[in-house]
Amino acid sequence: MRKDIKLPFLFWAILIKLGFLIPSNYIRDVKEQIETLLDEKLLHNNEDILIVIHGALMIYLKKELLKRGFKGPKFKVPENGKLYVFEKEFI
Repeated sequence: MRKDIKLPFLFWAILIKLGFLIPSNYIRDVKEQIETLLDEKLLHNNEDILIVIHGALMIYLKKELLKRGFKGPKFKVPENGKLYVFEKEFI
């Protein structure tokens, strides 16, 4: 299966417009799940953690990690299949 196929801009524009049909409470629930996951996994754990998440949610995950004192790479749109490392110094 080829992964380098680029979809036309019109397709993405239509997809984004359809995205507004998704109920906002669904998006809010997903964000709350990310916050809960981070709170549970990071509060009692100083070990390395691997989180695999959809690229669309990676932007929000990055924002939450930065709010919690982590440092990591700067990006606007995450690359498909790329590993992003966020680190925090524990005293």
